[in-house]
Amino acid sequence: MLLNASKNSLINTVILLRSCSVVIQMSLVLIVNLYLEYELPWLPLLLVIAVEAAFNAGCYLYCRKNQYNQKLNLLIQLLADVCFLGCLLYFSGGATNAFVSLLLI
Repeated sequence: MLLNASKNSLINTVILLRSCSVVIQMSLVLIVNLYLEYELPWLPLLLVIAVEAAFNAGCYLYCRKNQYNQKLNLLIQLLADVCFLGCLLYFSGGATNAFVSLLLI
């Protein structure tokens, strides 16, 4: 049950959800680029997704080794998600795109 979960497993859950989010983001960018032929600034979008993937890998390695200050780690994880998704929204045209649904998760 989630209420009894340790903070370490909460951080691992956030990292796993971010990994799923990165896969969904890449899929959406490729679908929009290949099939819909919509004009978006592709380089900034791909750069944000690449930085997000690198951040996620770094967080996974850091959280696997260190168990210190888990509340701060969880706060950083959630703030990073908001920043990455906010950047994706900014570069992809605002609140009327597919990335808005990822903010609900």
